[in-house]
Amino acid sequence: MDLALLILVSLLAGAATGLGGILGILLKPGERSLVLGLGFSSGVMLGVTFLILVWESLKGGFLLSFSGFAVGSLAFLLLDFVLPHMHIIESRSNLFRLGVLIAIGIAIHDLPEGFGIGSGYGVSGDLGMVIAIAVTLHNIPEGIAIAIPFHFYGMSRLKTVLISFAAGISTLIGALIAFFFLGSASEKLMYSGLAFAAGAMFYITVNELIPEAHKYGNTRLTGLAVLAGLLVTFLLAQVAA
Repeated sequence: MDLALLILVSLLAGAATGLGGILGILLKPGERSLVLGLGFSSGVMLGVTFLILVWESLKGGFLLSFSGFAVGSLAFLLLDFVLPHMHIIESRSNLFRLGVLIAIGIAIHDLPEGFGIGSGYGVSGDLGMVIAIAVTLHNIPEGIAIAIPFHFYGMSRLKTVLISFAAGISTLIGALIAFFFLGSASEKLMYSGLAFAAGAMFYITVNELIPEAHKYGNTRLTGLAVLAGLLVTFLLAQVAA
């Protein structure tokens, strides 16, 4: 695994939150756009979870894949109890606090995504690149979600964009954790890392992203956006195949 390449790819994937922050300021998306973004992001994450991460991790054996997925899901379930964060629609009275909590939550969420990139590169460069592309697509609407409350609170555009970029740095941190803890390990442990990342992404998607999109009431639009994200990941999975 080339560390320099991994750092570059992970930084670019994480920086997509900053791009989302810029779009959130310039386009000022409404609820319909946010539903589309969250739904599409959910579809991409579900596709990455099962079409790429779980599929690849099964090459290391069923028990290893099963246990890694379970541990990843349960770890983020426990983390949700320890570090609960506010959802976008739950409070609009304190926009600054809301933006901070969303940014922290997304930064935590980006860790397993980076871990998935690092673990994927440990298996093959093509797999790592495909996961990184999917994470990039996923991070853009998350950056928009960070920018919206800060923008309406009155924060400067520069600070809003910088915070959006900063939230994505944890993608690099997750990738480096995978590199240093799994890079010199056996291939089976690398497959276990893929399964762990899959479990974490699955929990985040079903517990955070999809329910968040549904809270705006347009469930059909959410469903279509999820489908679009899944179809895009189907195409990306063919590259990794």
